[in-house]
Amino acid sequence: QSIEVPLGEVAEAYTLRISQGSTQLREVTTTTPSYTYSAAMQAADGASGVVTIAVAQQSQQFGNGPFRATTVVL
Repeated sequence: QSIEVPLGEVAEAYTLRISQGSTQLREVTTTTPSYTYSAAMQAADGASGVVTIAVAQQSQQFGNGPFRATTVVL
């Protein structure tokens, strides 16, 4: 069971995971609700075709909230 992260967090932070199939290619923490997965990053990760991008808001008290994911074609 996942825990919803309260809106009253001290700082805004997100965990972002990029995977292809069952292989996690990249995990980053960002302090903004946007992220650019550049061509250079994709090449370094060996990413091509369909990838899954999952994001969760971080909480100082609870850790990551529930991840929400979408698939995209690169």
